[in-house]
Amino acid sequence: MPLLLESRDDEEAFKSAVRRFDDILTVAAREETRGELLIVGLLGIGADGHTAGILPGSPACAEDAPGTAAHLAMGYKSGIHARITITPAFFQYFDRAIAYAAGEEKWRAVAGLREVKPVSEHPAQLLKRAHETLVFCDRVPAEG
Repeated sequence: MPLLLESRDDEEAFKSAVRRFDDILTVAAREETRGELLIVGLLGIGADGHTAGILPGSPACAEDAPGTAAHLAMGYKSGIHARITITPAFFQYFDRAIAYAAGEEKWRAVAGLREVKPVSEHPAQLLKRAHETLVFCDRVPAEG
């Protein structure tokens, strides 16, 4: 099922795509809960600790933002990009979350997973909500 069905680039087309993605995720979550679907997320971790398009300080990482508790997808504008992403509520449905981060600029973000940090500052903390999470990195800095 395609999310973007039109070549239009306007607010209504964007909202429609978010609704379709939310519908897809809602069905997937229901089926995962019943044991009828295995959900595996292949994600990255950014140098700022973002994952799945959820940037630090963005509306997507605010778990009490209007509509995020009831929805599994959301759209928002960040800088010059419009993003459609999962909400924090969807991470509990990942049977496996597999994240990859490479490059020295990401070592600090990966090391931050050892700590408990607010999601608003380090959205990669959401990876801990999956049933199982594997993080691959080219190198993790020594603790110290």
